[in-house]
Amino acid sequence: MLAAWSFAVWILGSAAATVNPGTLLVSMEAREAYLARWEGSMAVVRYTPPAETDDDPDFRPWHEVAGAVVELGGPVSVVAPLLALRGVDEVEVRFRDGRSSPARVLQPKGDHDAIPLVRLELRDPTVLKGRLVLGWADADSLVSGAYGWTIESADFRPPDGSEAPPVLVDAAVGEPVEWPLDRLHYIGLARADGRPILDADGKILCIVYRQVPGMERTSLCVGRDDALRAVKPRERKVEEPKPVREAPAVDLP
Repeated sequence: MLAAWSFAVWILGSAAATVNPGTLLVSMEAREAYLARWEGSMAVVRYTPPAETDDDPDFRPWHEVAGAVVELGGPVSVVAPLLALRGVDEVEVRFRDGRSSPARVLQPKGDHDAIPLVRLELRDPTVLKGRLVLGWADADSLVSGAYGWTIESADFRPPDGSEAPPVLVDAAVGEPVEWPLDRLHYIGLARADGRPILDADGKILCIVYRQVPGMERTSLCVGRDDALRAVKPRERKVEEPKPVREAPAVDLP
């Protein structure tokens, strides 16, 4: 049952019309339409970290990290940064439309420190019904200078106590991380763990999974191929220098 309507939801998410990236840079109407289309794919994951002592779990403070509804093969699921959820078994996944579900963290085997993202198994999968699922851009699109957008919550709460409104934030993919972790990219964002970087068509370029320690506005972003597996150092290959691929220029309307 879940697989059937999950596939239908994925079809909805992949049917977005091509958007001129330049329009998203200068047109408020285009930005509002883009935000309205994709904000429902973003989630907030609430959790309590594992106890270091024998304290009462009812008194542990809630922590939050971002997540997203992502297509990664298999059933549609929510993914979030493993670094934040290491050792956590159960979380709550909330969406902006008010729907929520408890979820089980599918802790992977192996080196948890090297795996960027983890799947969350929703206890109530009906919260995904009708929700757009984020697909991935071509691997060749993840290059230095590629322009994208992410959706964040504003840093203020309205006087009526309602949820802070979503904000569309411009973001450009930075240089690859130094060898031997050159499959990752830097990105100039802070406190963005778990947020996908989308292209103009709503396809994922990469997902931010951790801030770089000691660097205030620099995080690490991972592409699809390494999202759920350990990012291990790889042997350096002696190759002839290759020209650096650059992202195409954005034409303003």
